[in-house]
Amino acid sequence: ARAARRAASSLAYLVYTSGSSGAPKGVMIEQRGLSNHLASLISELGLSPKDVIAQTAPQSFVISVWQFLAGPMVGARVHVCGSAIVQDPMLLAREIEREGITVLEIVPSLLRLILERMDEAPIRRAIAKLRLLIST
Repeated sequence: ARAARRAASSLAYLVYTSGSSGAPKGVMIEQRGLSNHLASLISELGLSPKDVIAQTAPQSFVISVWQFLAGPMVGARVHVCGSAIVQDPMLLAREIEREGITVLEIVPSLLRLILERMDEAPIRRAIAKLRLLIST
């Protein structure tokens, strides 16, 4: 089988959002939009084959798209974190150390919990190993 040819305007994926109106609607993301988004993140974050990106967002959230796709584009590894791990600072700290995670994106509520526990050595060690910590 041959690879299908895709135009820059071809659909890459569809996201459902309520946006500012509160009414659910589908938003079509074109290939060029996805490519530009990933290229921008790779450049801005300086992603490289040395990175291990934590995939922390639920797959139903748009943030998961870059977490899944940007790493392989540069030869980096993506580590999928279970939902229980992403909700517990100590479990997350252990996962960061065990998997060698270098890029972590988390929600502000989890960052707050981590900061409240920075006096605990395992959390402090894990956070110190990160190259990037992104809160969105």
